Amino acid sequence: MEYILIYSDKCNFSNQLKQYNIFNKVSKIAINNKKDLVNIPEYVKEVPVLIIKNTLKKEINILKKNNLFEWFVSNSRNNNVADNSSHNNQTNNDDSDMLESNM
Repeated sequence: MEYILIYSDKCNFSNQLKQYNIFNKVSKIAINNKKDLVNIPEYVKEVPVLIIKNTLKKEINILKKNNLFEWFVSNSRNNNVADNSSHNNQTNNDDSDMLESNM
């Protein structure tokens, strides 16, 4: 699994995520750095979002809003980046906050 957080230093919600220890354990792209904008997939329309790439299944999940916050809380509590299957089952049923696409 690969975890990429796309965020903005000018966004209050993005800045709130910095308080969780998991923030320092995921890859990040700040949209404030113009040179990094080319690395942002075109399907990302808002920040913050967490892109979870499952290279084995060749699928991408995107967490945003409440699902993103819950993932940060859960994985900071566990003190590691883990595939929390109960959380993934919950987010897979919430199409409004997650997009799936093939790589």
